[in-house]
Amino acid sequence: MEPKNQLPWIIFELNEQLYAISTEMVTGILQFPPITSIANAPDIFLGVANIRGDVIPILDLKCMLKIKDIKNDVEVALTALNYKLGGIEDYLAEMRRCAEKNERFAVSEDYFGDKINLNAFAEKSKTHTLLTQVKEGQSRLEEYGEKINLHGELLEEAVKTGKELEALINSTIRYITDTSKKMVVSLSFDPASTQTSMGFVVDNVRAVDMLELIDNDTTGKFLIANNHIVNVAHNDKIKGEILVVNDKAIIKTVDLYHEYLKQEEKKKKLAAEKKEAERKAAEAKGGA
Repeated sequence: MEPKNQLPWIIFELNEQLYAISTEMVTGILQFPPITSIANAPDIFLGVANIRGDVIPILDLKCMLKIKDIKNDVEVALTALNYKLGGIEDYLAEMRRCAEKNERFAVSEDYFGDKINLNAFAEKSKTHTLLTQVKEGQSRLEEYGEKINLHGELLEEAVKTGKELEALINSTIRYITDTSKKMVVSLSFDPASTQTSMGFVVDNVRAVDMLELIDNDTTGKFLIANNHIVNVAHNDKIKGEILVVNDKAIIKTVDLYHEYLKQEEKKKKLAAEKKEAERKAAEAKGGA
């Protein structure tokens, strides 16, 4: 099935799942800007940002699509990885010293710090795969630590394993850091204007390209209870299923934002009227 329009699509990631939206309304893709939070705003808005002179609402697309935000899990994982990275050299140095001095090698069971919560990351994601490999590499190194007292000749193999683990952890840190650099896709809902109406946050923009839509009847696993995902697609250059976001649902959130602005303006007006009434009452009381 071909797309309804022949325009390219913005293909982006949220928690390492691919999504897409038509470029019909897109006015730009930019690095994550400073965002000012707004009091009492609906949860799906992170705040407002100044985009090319226009102060626009920034939609939290993960919130709208009911996708868990794993920001805290990512930060915890990065902290744990850096801790492990810092400990490997000391671990190997102590192992080497004990082997040379013919002393018993023994370190605490939690020498490499906290375990990383793999369940926080999608099972088929690259992050999950890399963290699993780190866990397995650490286990191999710890096995050498358990055997080195009886087999000192394993030291060279242990050092090699430790160096491989260091390289793997560095690669994992780079990958997680790169995928957590958020971007904003800006939109205009007026075809006759280039003025930006709103923006939404993505983890990463993968491509601007054409899509081939898939027959919905064959993709039941992607059917979602709400109407925010309208189809599934493939791209011949990017591996993986791409979920097509309902752009009408995004447009509808602007109505929600405008209603919020009206309510806030009404509150300010009522507060001003109350303050003025109190001032007049105080003046009348003072003149009596």
